[in-house]
Amino acid sequence: MTGRGEEGDRPDLDSHAPSLAPETQVEVLGHNDAMRTRQAVGRPTKFTPLVAERLEWLASQGIERNAAARMVGIGRTTLYRWLNDPRPAFRSWRAHMRQAEASAEVAVTANIVRRSKTDWRAGYAWLKARYPERWDPRFVGHKSRN
Repeated sequence: MTGRGEEGDRPDLDSHAPSLAPETQVEVLGHNDAMRTRQAVGRPTKFTPLVAERLEWLASQGIERNAAARMVGIGRTTLYRWLNDPRPAFRSWRAHMRQAEASAEVAVTANIVRRSKTDWRAGYAWLKARYPERWDPRFVGHKSRN
């Protein structure tokens, strides 16, 4: 055993990940574009349409950014560099990522609110997370520095 668990322990997210449809492709900076304007230096980018699409899909499933980066074979520093890159291709992709993360948050929040109708603890946990200054005992009575 390699310490990673048995084959069946890990969900097969690749089988559920979207294939790259032409109408959903993200504009990506390619190696050929760099060659036209200047001599390319360093390794070719790992930012491909497939990697961008998979990161968006993982974000839409609620997967945390660092885990998503590992799942597509990049480091967390690379992911955050892409998210902060001002070039148009990355700006467009960043908007898609934010939308995917927001949709996951909405789905989880809706589920918690739905569960709170039958289980008060779900509602209390949601209130503590959403309004800690009013509902979390660790913060009640403490003044914010803002």
